[in-house]
Amino acid sequence: MNDVEGEQDTMVNPSLLAQYGQQGTGRIVLDANAAECLKQYLEVIQVPTTKLPSGSQVFQVQILNECPSGCRIGQIHLSCGSFHSERLIRPQIFRPLGNNECLVNNGIPIATGATVSFEYASPNQFPFSVSSLFCSV
Repeated sequence: MNDVEGEQDTMVNPSLLAQYGQQGTGRIVLDANAAECLKQYLEVIQVPTTKLPSGSQVFQVQILNECPSGCRIGQIHLSCGSFHSERLIRPQIFRPLGNNECLVNNGIPIATGATVSFEYASPNQFPFSVSSLFCSV
């Protein structure tokens, strides 16, 4: 429970708190226009496509914003293991940050219905899952 009217306690990724929240309070303030934000609003699809001459599989990845209230989703972090690719990926689209964490779209929000896509090549498929995100209207 919060004793400040119009504020709401919530659990957030500490890096998002530093970027968007009130530093030192351990909370982030949500206003009346804030969107509900669920990891399920992002669909991450991987499809094997071709193979490289080295024998490594090429995977096409699509990350789709399916927010039902029309929210934009940004600061998308995926759990990505020790991700690496034999094929170059533009770091503005997808890049590993270390410690099983990768950043999507340079943190820039994706509109509802929009997709961020990239391809990577690896002997094995990496299991991506959403670890944190930030929604706005």
